[in-house]
Amino acid sequence: MPKANAALAKVFPIMLVLMLAIIMVQVRSFSAMSMVMLTAPLGLVGAVPALLLFHQPFGFNAILALIGLAGILMRNTLILIGQIRTNEEHGLDPYRAVIEATVQRARPVILTALAAVLAFVPLTHSVFWGSLAYTLIGGTAVGTVLTLVFLPALYAIWFRVKPAAVAISDGVEEPTRDVLVEPGASPHDTTGRGLGRFVDAGRLNRAARAARRHSAARRRVTQTSRGFT
Repeated sequence: MPKANAALAKVFPIMLVLMLAIIMVQVRSFSAMSMVMLTAPLGLVGAVPALLLFHQPFGFNAILALIGLAGILMRNTLILIGQIRTNEEHGLDPYRAVIEATVQRARPVILTALAAVLAFVPLTHSVFWGSLAYTLIGGTAVGTVLTLVFLPALYAIWFRVKPAAVAISDGVEEPTRDVLVEPGASPHDTTGRGLGRFVDAGRLNRAARAARRHSAARRRVTQTSRGFT
């Protein structure tokens, strides 16, 4: 067993460099590559309890399973990041793009993880491959769920994604406009009812325009996602 681990340690740096190069070619961004790599250890949250619960040794087979598990979770991350960028290209604002990407890709990702988990169930009865099977089952099941929660939050924090209304209020000043004064109205009525009606009308108009843009963009994204799934 020590000889097997030593042989694996020799090729591990080469494997890591090649993996980073392939991820960089696909995402073309150091930030996105860092997010992909940060999701790789999430499988430990499910793999370690599975090994402890079923009294499996953490040996060479479990290490191999963890390497494969990291690849599975990073693939899910790449799928989500790619869908977020596709949604933004179709006109969705970044906040809606993150939400829609998570909803659109949740079912394919979960079904793929479920198929992988069920495929490894027969190996749990093997003495030699048991630790590998339990590592992949626990890590894939828990890591997939954590990825669907962790990545959107990490993406929003990393790129400072905010809802459209908050982003507009933070970065753009509302233009000042004149308020029509009704004949015989007091100054209190002018600053009260008149200004209130004007502000409410402006908000309704902006909300209606944003809803129309979001509806059109969502229809385009839905048509595109149907072609992918």
